[in-house]
Amino acid sequence: MRTNPARRALALLAALSLGCSSASEVPDPTIAIVGAGASGLMAAHTLARLGYTHVTVFEQNDRVGGKVHSAGGDLPVELGAYYVAPQEVGGVVLALADELGVRYVPDSQSKFIVDANGVARSYEEHLLNTYSPEEIAAATENYVKALETFAPARASYANLHPDLTMPFDAFAKKHGFTPIAQLARSWIIGWGYGYYENVPAAYFMRLIETIVPVEAGSVKQPRYLIFPRPEGFQALWKAVAEPLDVRLSSEVTHISRSPEPGPGSIVLTINREQQLRFDRLIISAPLSAVPGFLDVTDEERDLFERVQSNRFFVTFFATTGLLSRDAWFHDHNATLDRINHVGSWGDTGLRREISPNWAVPVFVAYQIAEWDTTPEAVTETLRSDVAAAGGLLAEVLLQTEWSYFPHVSGDDLAEGFYDRVEALQGRLETYYVGSALSFETVEHTAVYARDLILAHFQDRRP
Repeated sequence: MRTNPARRALALLAALSLGCSSASEVPDPTIAIVGAGASGLMAAHTLARLGYTHVTVFEQNDRVGGKVHSAGGDLPVELGAYYVAPQEVGGVVLALADELGVRYVPDSQSKFIVDANGVARSYEEHLLNTYSPEEIAAATENYVKALETFAPARASYANLHPDLTMPFDAFAKKHGFTPIAQLARSWIIGWGYGYYENVPAAYFMRLIETIVPVEAGSVKQPRYLIFPRPEGFQALWKAVAEPLDVRLSSEVTHISRSPEPGPGSIVLTINREQQLRFDRLIISAPLSAVPGFLDVTDEERDLFERVQSNRFFVTFFATTGLLSRDAWFHDHNATLDRINHVGSWGDTGLRREISPNWAVPVFVAYQIAEWDTTPEAVTETLRSDVAAAGGLLAEVLLQTEWSYFPHVSGDDLAEGFYDRVEALQGRLETYYVGSALSFETVEHTAVYARDLILAHFQDRRP
């Protein structure tokens, strides 16, 4: 029987933590972590398992989880991350949930790709509507070869194959799996990752296998797991944070580092007032925000200013006329010229009471938007998309905006952006984790944070 790699890693951490109870000549350093999202908490959790006892996590918000945000109250919904793919990377998220006793269940909602005429199709139906069985078979075979050939790039962005710096549509065409890429594109846009005409293939090759899994030589509809309401996904990160020293509403407003690292050489200013000294620093905040509070070097500034992201809206709305209880991925909006329009929407299963005897469905919609458009304009575009589908947007109940999917251009990838960032790890006793270093899913950020700690802190544990 194969052992889940995440569970092997957690077992290793458990064994190492048991060995840390004996006396050691290695001092137990003070470590500051900036950000209590998935990557920051995973770093802290891993350090704790290695035996580090002086780890403090600073979070500017009044909650943990970062882009995992489960809102409660009258509308228990996921404002951020929602799904977990069971085949995703090493299954770290699910292994953590098992370890901490946090419940997850299969997602029962059906998912379809819908065209401009409102026709919703399954994967197989969508492919057969566009391509012949022979074209599909050839594309599937080439897709499997591409996954095998470029598997190492799904683990690291350093030392990239030149093809992976190409836009994803050009990469798929070169490697002969355009039908599969087009199958995935509406899901990619629907989840906020951008347009396959201009995003480098390195990013989407890290995601696509969770969107288009292959079983027995053919592509299948993906299956997902969710953390059920009302606690939601955020319950996992609350459980991870509970035994740790996590300080909420503690914004790190400035960090200064001595050019000669040593005990207490890193000074954090919290909320513009309190100053605290630490020996080492781990930053899980967005790289593009780091120059705003860290005394960055010229190399750090040059790299971090290259990071770009998408503007991504999540809107919960009461509606009439949208009768489907499924999730729809809008293929006709999955091109760059349709930015601002709905990438996907779905019925949440919740109902909004309009009158004592009338309740209407609550849907959630996802939109990538231009940076110069207003939230009001985003809502009006949503309203028109709902109307085009035969529905009526009765009321906007909740809307949040994310700066989402940090990434760099294909030119920056080709020039070794990630090789340069990896070379920074440990300089001035500073380390970087987060989605810009891995990929904007909870699983990928958690895996990267865990692996970085094991690579740089395991041999230095107290």
